Amino acid sequence: MGKDIIGYKGPVPVQVTIKDGKVESVVALENQETPKFFDRAAPILHSWDGLKVSKARDLQVDAVSGATYTSNAIIANVHLALDSLQP
Repeated sequence: MGKDIIGYKGPVPVQVTIKDGKVESVVALENQETPKFFDRAAPILHSWDGLKVSKARDLQVDAVSGATYTSNAIIANVHLALDSLQP
């Protein structure tokens, strides 16, 4: 998680699981976001499911209207996690 990547109320850490070179899952970890807004953004967690890491790195995911800060934090943390992997 990027320490400077925050949602509306603070960090929005994620766990990215890779299996056989593909994104198996992206799971949000404990955070301080308002549940109502986090629930709006949560569906984007599945945007990377099943993609090869190389494709997942390049995926452009749109933020969810009404939960923009949370969405952007999720997206940025997923990209940070993927970028930290070896090619």
